[in-house]
Amino acid sequence: MKIKRLSLCALFAAAIAVSAQIIIPTPLGVPLSAVTLMIFIISFVSPELSFSSVCVYLLCGAAGLGVFSGFTGGLGIILSPVGGYLIGYIPMSFLCSVNCTSGLTRALLCILGIASCHLMGFITYLIYLPANALPGVLFFLFILVKDLIFCAAANLMGKSITKALKL
Repeated sequence: MKIKRLSLCALFAAAIAVSAQIIIPTPLGVPLSAVTLMIFIISFVSPELSFSSVCVYLLCGAAGLGVFSGFTGGLGIILSPVGGYLIGYIPMSFLCSVNCTSGLTRALLCILGIASCHLMGFITYLIYLPANALPGVLFFLFILVKDLIFCAAANLMGKSITKALKL
């Protein structure tokens, strides 16, 4: 059973790395990627492996493997304006994977997870680029809406994937 869990964790970390390559560049230097969608899917499909998979993904990136957007990696990326978003994936994956019986509680935890990720990212963005915060605020609101949509879509996809994988 441990081999299956380790294999799934590695597979999920690889899926996050692949989703990081699906990017839309932005003029603010923080690319839009499909990572949050993949983290949401993993959180709904296998809540017990979500946090571990995100940590493996981040450790691989910190070690220099090109798993972040644009096949980049290394501590320099984590210490860049996008680093707050990367570190924010940790609380987001944890909060989104909390096993709740109530759909409303789960939705609130996911919203809190999204907010924590984006707050960390926005604070890092302001540290590096404090001259004009208005574009950052508008961008923050845009990607917040994008991730709320991703969360709802992942919830629908997660049920089908869980059934197909028989998890």
